[in-house]
Amino acid sequence: MEADSVALPGTVVGQTDFTSVSFRQTYSTIPLVFVLPTTDGGDPCDIRIRNVTTAGFELSQVEPPPKDGAHAAMTVSYFAIEPGTATLSDGTVLHAGSLSTTTTVRSSAVFGSAGGFDPISFPSVFTVAPSLLAQVQTTNSETGAPGGPSTPWLTAAVQNLSAAGAELSLERAEVNDGSSVTLPETIGYLAITPRASQFSDGANTILYDAFITGDTLTGWDDQSPAGSGVSVSFNQSLGAAPLVIGNLARRDGGDGGWLRRGALSGTSVRLTVDEDQFNDTERNHTTESASLVAFSQAFQLKADALPDLPYPTLRYRASQDTTSNTRWENINGEGSFYWTINANTRVGVPRDVGWGLSQAYVFPSARGTMPTLEGFGTNPTDESASFVLWFRPFDLAGKEILWELGGAGNGVSMAIDGASLLFTACSNSALTTQQLVFNGLTTDRFTQAVGVIDLSGSGGSTAAPDLYLYVNGGLADAALDVTGFTDWTGADDGGMGMTGGSAIGGNYTGLLNGFGQFSGHIAIFDFYGSALGPNDVRGLWRDVTVPEPGTLTLLALPILTLARRRTARKRRRKRE
Repeated sequence: MEADSVALPGTVVGQTDFTSVSFRQTYSTIPLVFVLPTTDGGDPCDIRIRNVTTAGFELSQVEPPPKDGAHAAMTVSYFAIEPGTATLSDGTVLHAGSLSTTTTVRSSAVFGSAGGFDPISFPSVFTVAPSLLAQVQTTNSETGAPGGPSTPWLTAAVQNLSAAGAELSLERAEVNDGSSVTLPETIGYLAITPRASQFSDGANTILYDAFITGDTLTGWDDQSPAGSGVSVSFNQSLGAAPLVIGNLARRDGGDGGWLRRGALSGTSVRLTVDEDQFNDTERNHTTESASLVAFSQAFQLKADALPDLPYPTLRYRASQDTTSNTRWENINGEGSFYWTINANTRVGVPRDVGWGLSQAYVFPSARGTMPTLEGFGTNPTDESASFVLWFRPFDLAGKEILWELGGAGNGVSMAIDGASLLFTACSNSALTTQQLVFNGLTTDRFTQAVGVIDLSGSGGSTAAPDLYLYVNGGLADAALDVTGFTDWTGADDGGMGMTGGSAIGGNYTGLLNGFGQFSGHIAIFDFYGSALGPNDVRGLWRDVTVPEPGTLTLLALPILTLARRRTARKRRRKRE
């Protein structure tokens, strides 16, 4: 995906060419493009795009009839993203798709009927209505622009936006000029989690803000001076020259309309709802809300830097737990499964320590408990599971619990013993007790630790599950063919940075005797109700980090080593 700005020259009557734009990168799939017109030029105006390829696209200012089509120059921002669903390191979900349609919505007073909408559905990843961009991607029925008025006049209309989906249509407004949509047009859309946060493009930290404004935006003629816009504040400062893309998030005005951007600063933007003047000259409009996405500067993220990452079943992010209470909330929304922490000690994380992480909780002050996951949904504890932790110890001197679930019988945990990371799991027997180890923890930067319990096993048989420990995106240890492992959590409460119930999860044989509270930072804890694979883990690691040249270390154990370890375990079980 990428964002940038384009300086569009003024258009003149009779011209036939659009402005060509080359993407900042070449895509493997044709991306979707979103553009927001400015308020430059006094006549009604929008932006149409066409000929989108993997290398670039064309765009131009267009005016509705009865205007002549000639319009002033303007500099606009664009955002491009390949279709699909992706997740940023802070949990922000981006879902991009398209709709091919001939369905139109229009002024019933002018056309005699209001037309209709087509529904779109989002994947089950949003807990609130996302910010939704929508843009007509084609000009299949266009006969007039850019050298004359755009005919038929079409913009993208949105209504009934929710966490589950929305409705889209081709907006004809009041322009009943006898033209029609003779061929299907493609509406591209992007749903993004409403959030002010940041990510890295490999060269710079990109601040961004995705949100839905209040129902306060008025029409061009409702403002003084006309077209000056309504001021909308960003949720964080975005620097001197942010890039802003957006569109109306609803359709309250029966005449139809579209969004235009006015004056812009690092903290706010002025927005107005524009209308055509085909049926009448007024451009007043009832209040509307808009979906906006703003970035601090131009950027590009290669497709392999934004993979289709798996989505956590439960996710806990210090950067998003913005309340001041003593709960570390699951931001997916399952309200009863939160960590009851001892104190709200959330602090900022410097980039030289936290990679792309921005905040973390301080332990042992924030130590806490959570109810057993046996009570979550349909009890996921006898299914495959993965646990992702981002942490940084203050020292490497003690035996400390990072997190634990269940009890000594059926239980699972992560802990540190000096510079060693331990992933321990047990299914109520000594034979199924496994402790995977990584040696080489440091205190200078955050570590990603991923524990995986694959109950399907490498051979596809539940009789011989596999366990894996990944560190910083690479495989560190594994226990293969763990016969009899069927359940990873019992009835005990879970603990974060401490023992949550009567025993440490997985401590059936006493491997964790004497372990106490964790001292350090924890930024992320995610639970997945599935077994993550190597590519998943590597993608989650890259989603947070921007590795520096010369610092990439292959942590994966050689296959021969794993094979030897697997053989040794089989021999040990025979002796037992």
